[in-house]
Parts: sequence; C-alpha cells; structure tokens
Amino acid sequence: MKDIYDVVIVGAGPGGSAAAHYLSLQGFNVRLLDKFTFPRDKTCGDALTPRALRVLDEMGMLDDLIQVGHHLEKVAFFAPKGHAVTAPIPQKDSRSGHLLFIPRLVLDNMILERALASG
Repeated sequence: MKDIYDVVIVGAGPGGSAAAHYLSLQGFNVRLLDKFTFPRDKTCGDALTPRALRVLDEMGMLDDLIQVGHHLEKVAFFAPKGHAVTAPIPQKDSRSGHLLFIPRLVLDNMILERALASG
C-alpha cells in the first residue's frame, strides 16, 4: 500500500519545517523530505530578525530559542579607515528591536522537531 499525503514538502529547513508545522495544525497529512539527516550544520549568518522571532513565537518556540541563542541589541559598522558607527536594532511595527543568533545546526533541528510533533 502506498502512503498518501495531502502535501509533500521538499526541504526541512526553517521554511519547510514551519510550513509543515502550520499545515499539520490545519489537519493536513504532511510528508516532509530532506536529503540530509538532521541535525545538520549549514553555513549561515545565524541571525533571526524581529519578524522571524514573531513567527517563531507564534509557533510556541521563542522561549526555548532564547535559552540557546545570543541577543544582539546594537550593531557596529566599520569604515575602511577605521571609523565606526554603533546603532540600536530598530523597532518596527511594535516588533522587538533585537536580533537573536542561533546556529543553524540548532535552529533547523528545533523547528523540524516542532513540525514532527505537530503531526
């Protein structure tokens, strides 16, 4: 007998895993595929923006992510001659003015686990 799914998602990175999570919550039978075994490392800047943090909060993951991440509330820009400018991360649309840095090895696996737990 063949397995039948409503939705097949190829790619279990943050976008694919989040989509699988939300579709499962809506009652869809979802199959999530990836060519890699998780947890897996991926080269990335590792920064989560306020918008991404809002989505992860809606998924019920923000508190756990804050425990393993590093907060950044200011950024510094350096010019070639050594001049530097420091500025706070701006708030937008009542979203927090900070970034959260989490290695993709950790982030991707946590979102995948949330998707799998959703069904």
